[in-house]
Amino acid sequence: MEECIRETELPIVFGALAPGLAADMHFRDEVIAFIGPACAFALEPVARLAAYWNTSSPEWETSANDPNKNTWQQDRIPKPEEVETKSPQTENIKKSNTSTYAIPTHNQFDILDDEEATTDNKETEKPPKPEPIFVTGVLDINALRNKLKEITTTDDYTMTTLKSGHIVKIMPANIEIYKSVRKNLSQTILVTTYMLKSERPYRVVLRGLHSSEDTTEIKRYSKKTGTKFTSKSFLSVKGYTTYNTNHPSGNAHGGTAVLIKCNIKHHSLEPFATDKIQATLIKVSGKSSDITIAAVYCPPKHQILREDYRHFFSQLGHRYIIGGDWNAKHLFWGSRLVTTRGRQLYQAVKELNLECLSTDLTSDHSAVILNVNDKIILNEAPPRLYNKKTNWEEYRDIITEETQLTVSLKTVEEVEQAIEDINKLIHSAANRSTPQGKAGRAKEHVYPTFIGTV
Repeated sequence: MEECIRETELPIVFGALAPGLAADMHFRDEVIAFIGPACAFALEPVARLAAYWNTSSPEWETSANDPNKNTWQQDRIPKPEEVETKSPQTENIKKSNTSTYAIPTHNQFDILDDEEATTDNKETEKPPKPEPIFVTGVLDINALRNKLKEITTTDDYTMTTLKSGHIVKIMPANIEIYKSVRKNLSQTILVTTYMLKSERPYRVVLRGLHSSEDTTEIKRYSKKTGTKFTSKSFLSVKGYTTYNTNHPSGNAHGGTAVLIKCNIKHHSLEPFATDKIQATLIKVSGKSSDITIAAVYCPPKHQILREDYRHFFSQLGHRYIIGGDWNAKHLFWGSRLVTTRGRQLYQAVKELNLECLSTDLTSDHSAVILNVNDKIILNEAPPRLYNKKTNWEEYRDIITEETQLTVSLKTVEEVEQAIEDINKLIHSAANRSTPQGKAGRAKEHVYPTFIGTV
């Protein structure tokens, strides 16, 4: 009998294709033995078919003394002779088709077991970036620069003047310089910055607890370690009381919160929680009357009409202050476009004669700071560079004659010095072209008594 050994070369043998390829070679090519496939996942179904067809399929085993062999896992394929039912005819066919030659094999991945050949691909962790520090109301840049020299060197930070001209942005080189500058400047200068990621508070959620689980031990341990969990809030600030309103669905989205100092006389009102508007309401008690403070959030996916806004405003009483995220754009409060929701809110605001306060709407980090007093405070008029008697022709001549156009602007220091010189020239020209009036006694305003109680 002539024996023919056929070799099939395939780039990749998948486990799903291996049984079909083995069946084709068995019935069409009448092979007498299968060598492979090398993948254990693809080898298992081929070996089972070979046992049924009485075609030999080499079994790849790991020696019992192999230290890499897992004692908890076994993927050994039963040999054909371990089949329980055997007939004499099957035994004769198996003996005639059994091959006794050995095939040398080579594992191309042996190098992976060599500890010396392994390379460390772990990327080095990048240091966290510091946050910028903003100093507002800067009139003399040299005074600020001298203050920074007392803290660190000029190579440890960069300083930029924003478009407004009176806000200076300080960018420290690393976290240590940031903490040092923030600590020293905040003691004597009003600065604004963002909180570092490492200093931001975070919330811990315990999942997988059954509803009947007793959390007394968890609360006791968390209190011992300094972590606070309450049923009303996830945020706890020393000296403040936290009130929050969750989304009516109970999911972890939406909602509002109000933090108020403990020494302020107040009480909480019924929260306003709908799918369209969620608000936390606090009533603050004053000497003469009360005022409602509300934090509001409007999810962007809902359609809110003018009647919905008016219904919400009617729940707040006659005197209230509302702050939050309305997700409503309109030119009236500084947006660059008008949306349908913004148009509805604008109509409700104009009908109720409400006052709107806004800040830089291009950033979510800009806050509106509002000071509320329970008595009338008389503020002096701020000094101005010009008035109705300013001689603008003289001002224009001074600027034209004294402006230096041949100035070197090659370095950062030269650019900052040129900006400072032009600012000084503008102030000087305005003062010289504006006649100064006689300094008189500030006029005292006498208000009726009932105005102070409004």
